[in-house]
Amino acid sequence: INSPAGEYPIVASGAAAENYTITYADGVLTVLEPPLLTDTKSQGGLFIFSFQTVLGQRYQVEAKDNFTGATWNSVGEVLTGTGGSTTITNELAGLQRFFRVLVLPGAK
Repeated sequence: INSPAGEYPIVASGAAAENYTITYADGVLTVLEPPLLTDTKSQGGLFIFSFQTVLGQRYQVEAKDNFTGATWNSVGEVLTGTGGSTTITNELAGLQRFFRVLVLPGAK
């Protein structure tokens, strides 16, 4: 939560066991910026918004109508990022609806 977006090297080391041969594979941890909802508008009972995607990254849009114990519900299918902007259109049920975009682990 406190790491800015960017790439961080992962260097594995330090494991030991008498009955195992341990091989290490270094890697890279990539921290992404959270999706920012843009171009938001409400028209004709619909709420429309966009967000920038990362190529190959998977996203799930979720919504709920209040914050008092309600669970988040999936809106549509899992989306795979194109590296461009994605626009979502959703019907409004009632006076308000809250949306969030989850960045799912791993790429497709």
